[in-house]
Amino acid sequence: MKRALYFFLFLFFPCMLSAQDYTLVWSDEFDYNGLPDTDYWNYEVGYVRNNELQYYTEARIENAHVENGYLTIEVKKDHWSNHTYTSASIITKGKKEFIYGRFEIRAKINIQEGSWPAFWSLGTNIGEVGWPACGEVDIMEYYRGKTLMNVFYGNEWNTSTDKVDSTWAQEFHVWRMDWDENSIKLYQDDVLFTTEDITNNELFHKPIYLIVNQAIGGTSGGSIENTQCPVKLIVDYVRVYKKIP
Repeated sequence: MKRALYFFLFLFFPCMLSAQDYTLVWSDEFDYNGLPDTDYWNYEVGYVRNNELQYYTEARIENAHVENGYLTIEVKKDHWSNHTYTSASIITKGKKEFIYGRFEIRAKINIQEGSWPAFWSLGTNIGEVGWPACGEVDIMEYYRGKTLMNVFYGNEWNTSTDKVDSTWAQEFHVWRMDWDENSIKLYQDDVLFTTEDITNNELFHKPIYLIVNQAIGGTSGGSIENTQCPVKLIVDYVRVYKKIP
């Protein structure tokens, strides 16, 4: 139902949903029930990075499920298979990969101490060149009381932050990346936070894949002494647009 309504609005009122020079090329509206759609999403598995405390599981509905039009990714303190904390990190690698366009998520993030949700991208060439030579863009991440929008390459960051207040625990917000041959621009609720000139930066002229995950603790998430599980990231949609030639 949500997908049908969206496409009706997009057809008749495109200015409400995207700038007139963009067209929708892919989305997951999460208008189904069960696990994330396997046509779109793979999983990271294990203790992947940053000394985070959660074990990422594969196709475990307790950690990633779709219901009532929303994707929920949650950290659980359930001691599953001898792992104290479990969560999910879903990725489009090998399923949906992109070069240039507008990338958007509408989500409600958990803002308690220790929470570290993110919507971000890596170059599909990571297996050949490694990280960070593949390039990283954090379209949205949150930890320690602020959201961050980052472009990262080599040892250099272009970072913008915004402090959040208690109302964020009940609200949905929209983050997006506009990426073309000249620049990467990162927005939060239609407010431009970061612009990176990539004209001569070869890292950001190659295909990427998308990642949606919920972590806790680790190098940036910080202390989980007061963290109450489950810690949930709730996603309304993920959308990708292309510029109209």
